[in-house]
Amino acid sequence: MIENLLFSAGGGFAIGALAGYALKHILKLAAIILGVFFLGLTYLAYRGWIHPDWHTIQSQTQSGILNATHMATQYIQSTAAQLSHQNVIHVQGMTVTAGVAFIPGLIFGLKH
Repeated sequence: MIENLLFSAGGGFAIGALAGYALKHILKLAAIILGVFFLGLTYLAYRGWIHPDWHTIQSQTQSGILNATHMATQYIQSTAAQLSHQNVIHVQGMTVTAGVAFIPGLIFGLKH
């Protein structure tokens, strides 16, 4: 029983660490791509080849971020509601331990 608990927690931590490490690198790559895009856009505007409407770009970007945040919040809330259901916890047993260990692993992976 204790071995199953430790194995489940260790597996959850390891998967969380891998997910955090991958997420960190994906976010860095996305930041680089967006930075290069806006740098190129600014250069083209400086040269006078294009005339971007910066107010529209700002409002569209803010709208996209708000929509993504709203969708992520809804997904997290629905997942938490499903996991808090008593039948799910009773049937899956050790999966809850892996889920609890996933968060510290995710934080560890994001830091390293």
